[in-house]
Amino acid sequence: VGAMKKSVTLRLLEKLERWMYRQADRIVTVGAGYQRKLVERGVPEERISVVTNGVDRDIFSPRAPDESLRERYGWSGKTTFAYIGTVGMASGLEVVVRAARLLRDRGREDVHFVVVGDGAERAALEAAYRATAYEALGPGVELDLRVDEQSAALDALLTSTGRTSWAFLTAWNPRSQPLAPEENAERQRALWAALEASSGESGEPPLLLPGRGRGLEGDWPAEESVLALGLPRAAALQLARRFGQHAFLGGRRGDFAELVWCDEA
Repeated sequence: VGAMKKSVTLRLLEKLERWMYRQADRIVTVGAGYQRKLVERGVPEERISVVTNGVDRDIFSPRAPDESLRERYGWSGKTTFAYIGTVGMASGLEVVVRAARLLRDRGREDVHFVVVGDGAERAALEAAYRATAYEALGPGVELDLRVDEQSAALDALLTSTGRTSWAFLTAWNPRSQPLAPEENAERQRALWAALEASSGESGEPPLLLPGRGRGLEGDWPAEESVLALGLPRAAALQLARRFGQHAFLGGRRGDFAELVWCDEA
């Protein structure tokens, strides 16, 4: 899939690959694209069979939409396209991202794209979330939150303000696709306004503290964020999905900070 750079090792592996193709009586691929690649590498087309991936149609069959599911994920009244499978370099999901951006730029908020899956790209994404410091400024305290760690300072702040749940959210760079600073700033203002209009645990708006997500590795720029105290998890999840985030950091007083994936919760 282009992940390996040209080297002596790669050339040896390619020779081994071609030898195995010559020795095989029959080669099975899961798509016509793979078949074309093999033909380009000199494999006779008549020795290649295409057997596409499939599903058990007794379990997966066309049916009426589950309206409660659509409402849960914010898809009600929208045309939804879904990719379900491996999330990796060979998946070509950048095409989905480009299509989503194109429709968004045309004002088509009635169309949603959903990606459900796991793979090497997902592992890299989780590693990036874990290698991030989630920083916020509270009344007389600087908070430094990390995935799977408990913060005594945050617990004390929650206690003093009479709140239990919390979420660390951003609207920057949806689906980890970098946007221009002015576009990110506009999205963040919209997120802040949505939080001010939301209902917290006591029915009042959550307490909002400015923050940022700062990567501890690599050169990914810090992302402006907001720490919302007293925001129920369900409301945080809805906002994270609305603003196109893969995941967010959240938790409750006395617990470890949890990385909440928007496609699993």
